[in-house]
Amino acid sequence: MKQVSLIAAAVALGMNGTATLAANVSDVTQSGDGNAASVSQMNGSTDAAVYINQDNYAGGGAFGNHATVTQNAATSANVTIDQSYYENQANVSQEYSAGVTADVFQWGEENVVNISQKNGSDGANAEVYQDFVGTSYANITQDAAIGANSLINQSGSDWMNQLASISQVGGIGNTGEVNQSSYNSWINIGQYGGQSNTATANQYGGDGNGASLLQAGVVGNEANTDQLGIGNYAGITQSEGYPYATWAGSNNIANINQSSSYFSNATISQSGVNDSSAVVSQAGSGNNANVIQANSLYAMTANVAQTGDSNLAGITQDDSYFATAGITQNGNGNIAGITQTNMSDGSGAIIDQMGNGNWADIAQSYSYLTTAAISQANSSGAAAQINQSDLGYGTADIIQSSADGSSADISQTGYEQVASLAQYGLINEGIITQSNSDNYASVTQSGIGGYAYVEQSASGDSVTINQLSGTSNSATVYQSN
Repeated sequence: MKQVSLIAAAVALGMNGTATLAANVSDVTQSGDGNAASVSQMNGSTDAAVYINQDNYAGGGAFGNHATVTQNAATSANVTIDQSYYENQANVSQEYSAGVTADVFQWGEENVVNISQKNGSDGANAEVYQDFVGTSYANITQDAAIGANSLINQSGSDWMNQLASISQVGGIGNTGEVNQSSYNSWINIGQYGGQSNTATANQYGGDGNGASLLQAGVVGNEANTDQLGIGNYAGITQSEGYPYATWAGSNNIANINQSSSYFSNATISQSGVNDSSAVVSQAGSGNNANVIQANSLYAMTANVAQTGDSNLAGITQDDSYFATAGITQNGNGNIAGITQTNMSDGSGAIIDQMGNGNWADIAQSYSYLTTAAISQANSSGAAAQINQSDLGYGTADIIQSSADGSSADISQTGYEQVASLAQYGLINEGIITQSNSDNYASVTQSGIGGYAYVEQSASGDSVTINQLSGTSNSATVYQSN
């Protein structure tokens, strides 16, 4: 008769007299190539542990190995998989489990990791470390979890084509983070239908990388992207989240930082996300930043800061009360544009540029009580334009200092609006046009060869033009009822 080990079948009696099953432990070590290891721990394992070692680094590495672990209805269970060299694969599935951890370590290239923690895996933790990787892939999925954490680290600056993906569905207080140091690699993080979650994508030391972060149907979440290199792309989208949720998000934060960056692109889109903010920071030349915010019941804020030449920055805010938008550019030949439209009452836009040959444009429409301001310093050959096709009570200000051969244009179509334009330099042009009644326009020019033109086409308007400390200036005022 087969003898049964008392240790293997141990039943420990608790103080309350109930029986508690002892933890299951599996330890598998394989040396060589083309091996396969599979471990399943089912039906409510507590403090279960699995360790699979397919790391033959001392012997030159192993390739083509596969490791698969399945844990079901487990509590405080953990999995560790260690593989080296190339073409290895690790798969971990932990379902209906709480407080579980999964750690996978891979050294080499063309390796694959898939970790799935689903169906209420509260407090789950998944971490993937891929070192000296090229053309490797890591994927983590966490479903209906509270306080879950996902981390993927892919390193090896001389390698390329890394791919990392994190998906978290219906969770609260979850974190997803990916760190890469490589070329031509991609990060994708999606958080759906949750709240108070954080998504972070960092890409250092490489060019041609991309990161996409999506938070849908979320409240109080934060998305951050930090990139270093040339020709990178970063995109953050925060939206209502259908079909994952039916409510709009609020109090969300989106941040993109691209440093030592050339010819890179940054995009942030927030739709139906109330009282949220977006920030883009780029240092380098030839970069592009675009922020789109729409359909918010409360104030939204957007800010873009660029240092370098030939950069492009755009902010669009649609149907958002008391929204604020700001663009700062330090360099030459930059372009900045802000558009606020469709019931964006009480909104404000500011563009601040330092350098020559820059261009700035602010457009505001179908709103009351809007403010727009453009400042251009050391701005020879610069151009500034403000167009307020508003319902009324708007203000517009343009200042161009140390400006030679620059132009400024303000157009307003509402009631009781104020336009102010100041230019300091040589051969500058300032134009203000106002329609409807009770408007005020002011032009100040200091220098030689200035041209000022003001046109007002309704009653109750007034104009002030000052051309100081210069010669060969020209001023024209046209008023009609």
